[in-house]
Amino acid sequence: MKIRNRILGTFKRLLCRHTEYEYRRKIQHYHNLQGETVYKFCKKCGKIIGSEFMSNEEFLMRFK
Repeated sequence: MKIRNRILGTFKRLLCRHTEYEYRRKIQHYHNLQGETVYKFCKKCGKIIGSEFMSNEEFLMRFK
């Protein structure tokens, strides 16, 4: 069952056009003092499209 889900997820990522985005940050026990890494995910398939490092001030202004 796990192999089947992994194969279906792979095909889903290959056929997805990645049109709907969602921004998330990785929840960690320790935080970086200079800023945070924000990841850009596709809402449909869950693939990581890109990542961006933001300072704390920029992060608070962008994602209130």
